[in-house]
Amino acid sequence: MVSLVPTSILAQEPIYGGTLYTPMGSDADTLNLWTYGTTYDSYILEHIYDSLVQYDVDNVPTPVLCSAWDDDETGEIWTFTLRDNIVWHDGTPFTADDVMFTWELLLNDDTIPRRSWIWDWIDGFTKIDETHVSVDFSYAPGYSDVMLDFATQWIVPKHIWDPITDILAYTNDNPIGCGPFKLAEWEPAQFFRFEAHADYHLDGPYIAEKVVQIVRETEAGYYALSTDNGSAKCQRMSATR
Repeated sequence: MVSLVPTSILAQEPIYGGTLYTPMGSDADTLNLWTYGTTYDSYILEHIYDSLVQYDVDNVPTPVLCSAWDDDETGEIWTFTLRDNIVWHDGTPFTADDVMFTWELLLNDDTIPRRSWIWDWIDGFTKIDETHVSVDFSYAPGYSDVMLDFATQWIVPKHIWDPITDILAYTNDNPIGCGPFKLAEWEPAQFFRFEAHADYHLDGPYIAEKVVQIVRETEAGYYALSTDNGSAKCQRMSATR
């Protein structure tokens, strides 16, 4: 078979920089990880926070905040090896204490709306050392159940959330995560502006800035994309034109 894609394109190295403009149909209701409920909330939060595991484009679990995982012969104890080169957006190092804090918060507070059913089957957690943590289940869960739950559970920084007395009421308007982007600005009902996390531990992000524009009007469903100095821009267009 002859490829229709030039070799020079296939071999091209990614170029860093520029600003990406994208539309979103409604504003986020909250940036609280424990109480969010809309796809708009989730879309914004996934720029900021990372989980231990995520599913790749082939729907295969891949490590993000961890580098590996394994279960014992009973299938009841799962151990995660954490990466040691991660920092939060404020420069604080990511540690096993952040994972333990997040897990114990979910285990001990059943009022958290984002708490999934699998936490009812967890007996406890162990911090083995600074880069290894384990989960002790009361039965051997299925591999897909474990992966799905840990792929959807973002880890929060202990030094930010531990002092908060009412986490469900906390608005988290200035979120600190360790994901690929930092929230630089939020103008309600207008836009979110993100800046690339310069110390992100995985490849990318390849853009320096991302602006998510809130577009509510039904006539703004059509967009013209143009490039300007490496920036992709969404321009509002009327459906009546």
